[in-house]
Amino acid sequence: MDKIHKKTNSMKIKQLTIILTILIGPFLIAQEQLRIEYELTEPEENFKYSDLPNALDIKVPKRYYELILNKDESIWKSFEKVDNNQNDGTVGRVTFFSPYGDIYKNVKEKVKMFEANLNSKKYIVKDSLQEINWKIMQESKEILNIQVNKAIYINKEKGIELIAWYAPKLNFKNGPDEYWNLPGLILEIENLTYFDDNSKMYQTYTATKIETLPQNKKIIKPTKGTIITQKELDKILEENFDKMKEMEGEGVDKD
Repeated sequence: MDKIHKKTNSMKIKQLTIILTILIGPFLIAQEQLRIEYELTEPEENFKYSDLPNALDIKVPKRYYELILNKDESIWKSFEKVDNNQNDGTVGRVTFFSPYGDIYKNVKEKVKMFEANLNSKKYIVKDSLQEINWKIMQESKEILNIQVNKAIYINKEKGIELIAWYAPKLNFKNGPDEYWNLPGLILEIENLTYFDDNSKMYQTYTATKIETLPQNKKIIKPTKGTIITQKELDKILEENFDKMKEMEGEGVDKD
């Protein structure tokens, strides 16, 4: 009788193992390559300056991005999406232009790369991914019906505060833009920057869609341009800024 019970239990365990493999297997495989859509929202206060008329209404359109990733690599890029609320007769409208291309990240090698077009020259900015010393918190919530946990990073000296929500069940150390290095995919992050005049600026990236991709979809690194570091890029930008100030100064009439 004991042998029959043992045999029956063994069969049940085997059947349960097969069922779990069928149910869990595709989910694990599906995580090998994902595409996540993010929505970037910014308050109007980010774009209001003291030299603008107070009566001018500012309309900040939402921006949309996608993150395509596998276990080690990812590409971050913007994409167009119809927003029916953008043609509402608002007086002032913010438009965006960036000289930078898509952001490639390799979290295994801790490398980032992106293209930059400056001074009619093409560059590839290649540098190390910034290590963020996250502090894991106890709070959790749901995004797209997925549990996410909270993590924060605060640098008072630079006036930076990051609030991230990551999904431990999506086992990728990656996230939107250049954010990464949490034990799960970052589905939402808020970036607050504080200035000396007590003003602040903040942006929020929130995931709005997750889908699986064929595993043979290749993530391509930037290839066109002279390779420089982030420090060298910052120097070029600083020189450009100084030239602009100099040209503005020369354009002022001196009586």
